[in-house]
Amino acid sequence: MLDRPYKEIYQLYKNVIDKVSDKIISYEAKFRFVGVAWLRNKSLKDKDNQYNSFLNIEKQDQNLITKDLKKLLWLVRLRTFIVTEDYEKGLIYLRGIPLLSMTKTSRRVFEGEASELIYGLILKRFHYNDYAQLVKEWEYYLKKYLNKVPALIEPPFIVCQSYLKLGLSQGFNRTLKYIKHVDKTKKRTFPRWIEGHYQEGNLKVISELEMLKLLNNQEYLEANNLNKKNISKYPKYIKYLFYQGVIDYRLKKYDNSINSFKNYLVQQDSSDKLNQNEIRELFEMYTDSLYKLQKFDEFLKISRATLEDLNKSKKLKEGSLILFVEKLSYQHIEILMNHSSYKAGAQVIPLINKHLTDFPESPYKYRLKYLLALAYIKDLDNTKAEKTLMALTNDDQVPTYLKDLAKTELSTMKLLSKKL
Repeated sequence: MLDRPYKEIYQLYKNVIDKVSDKIISYEAKFRFVGVAWLRNKSLKDKDNQYNSFLNIEKQDQNLITKDLKKLLWLVRLRTFIVTEDYEKGLIYLRGIPLLSMTKTSRRVFEGEASELIYGLILKRFHYNDYAQLVKEWEYYLKKYLNKVPALIEPPFIVCQSYLKLGLSQGFNRTLKYIKHVDKTKKRTFPRWIEGHYQEGNLKVISELEMLKLLNNQEYLEANNLNKKNISKYPKYIKYLFYQGVIDYRLKKYDNSINSFKNYLVQQDSSDKLNQNEIRELFEMYTDSLYKLQKFDEFLKISRATLEDLNKSKKLKEGSLILFVEKLSYQHIEILMNHSSYKAGAQVIPLINKHLTDFPESPYKYRLKYLLALAYIKDLDNTKAEKTLMALTNDDQVPTYLKDLAKTELSTMKLLSKKL
């Protein structure tokens, strides 16, 4: 059946559900149908959500469900948790499955599913910077499930980075030792539901982690030397160009940092993808380097495209992206307002209002309100400008220097309108 086209299998199971009266056959067809509709293409579509009820068993039919059907149901449910990225619920559900009473072969299948749930959970924790919870769950599930299946490099690689973020060198060294003993000759025979990008051997992973440790410890010159060796040794692993951009940024070599990031973006492929934190770091350092070097045309081009892309994404306010977006939005507005060649006015007003709406507690909010007043003046809307400036002068939370600037603008407006 696995060799047949997806649509053909989908229709075959649907026909059985619609036409067969035998309840045992019907239940099996329903369970397998959900496996095809949701899981074979590893995505959940709104139109398929109605089939979730196919995994429910009528109370009067409970005694009809055989052991094999139960295992099939458990397996499909676990995989729905993986595909819908509800890893915590999946692991809770797994605890209710009697693994110890199964044969070794059957139990191995469920332990494989457990490892995918754990990997997904680790990725989720890392994305949200929840490093403490991540390493706690890793240590717990390592003993419970992960040591019972062929190891993957990706989860402990993320765990090592998390220990670095927490400043826990013993945990880092312990997990690095685990990676060194990963047996690459043992291949997984069960499906990979969570996409992995690390296809290389553990020697490259170890070298990469040693470089990241130097970088985390702010030993930038040593990190620079090791990373350049890695670039020479593994020229096809383009992610080292990303790391070089980070190192150059830390060394305040902003031109070099920009070039490294550009080279990475041009050459990257599916095996060199960055996680969400690294994507944020790349664009934050890239745009900040442009800002510091006053390459404003290029900055505006990159920042505009980045902000537009993130505004369309549901991840705009997830994880560590929010602080980056907040700062980038502010810098974008500052350049438009303070460099006369851009002649900003009316087009900046909606950008400022959007920022103030999206980030009501932004540390830049009073500065942006002042810029908003200047934009109103440029747009010849003196009524709104005066109202905004007066609000700044009357707000006790506004810094003194901004109050003084607001008063100066108000005085200038009155002089120009001869209302003194």
